[in-house]
Amino acid sequence: MGKRVTALIIALATLGGPAWGGDFCSYRNTNQLAWDRDLAASLRRFLGAQRVDFFYPGKLREQVADGLGGPPDDIEVIGENLRFASACRAHNCPEKAAIVFACPGVIKAAGILHYESGSPEIPILTVYMRDLASGPTSAFVAWRERLEQSLNIRIRMEWHTPGQ
Repeated sequence: MGKRVTALIIALATLGGPAWGGDFCSYRNTNQLAWDRDLAASLRRFLGAQRVDFFYPGKLREQVADGLGGPPDDIEVIGENLRFASACRAHNCPEKAAIVFACPGVIKAAGILHYESGSPEIPILTVYMRDLASGPTSAFVAWRERLEQSLNIRIRMEWHTPGQ
C-alpha cells in the first residue's frame, strides 16, 4: 500500500505541471498566468505592501492581479528570457495591467493603466521597475503606443520604483 500511495503522489505532482505554480513561461495567455497560484506571491515579492488608489483604494499588487484577471492577451516573448503579459480588468476593460517577467517566473516590471480621479479623459500608465532595463522599458512603451492607437487616446506614462 505504501508504494501505491507514493506512486500516486509522484503521478499527481508530475501531472500538475505548471498549474502547480512557478513556471510562468509555459503559459500562452494571461488568463493561464492569472490562475497560477504563485502569481500573487510573486507580485507580493515585487511590489510589497504599497497602497494606491488606481482601480480602488487598496494594495497595488491586488490591483495588478485584478487587471490581469480579465479578458487576456497572448503572452509575448520580448527577449531571450523575458515575457510580457497583459489583460484588461474583468468587467472594466478600460482599466488594464501588465507585467514583464523573466523565465521561469521572476517579475521584473509591473504596469497598470488607470484614470486620474476616475476620469476616462485622463489615462495614466504607471510602471514599477527596479531599474530601467531596456527590455521591460521598451515593452511598456510599445504597449502604451498600441493602446493609444487602438483606443484613440493619449496616455501619460509614469515610472516608479516598487515600494515608493
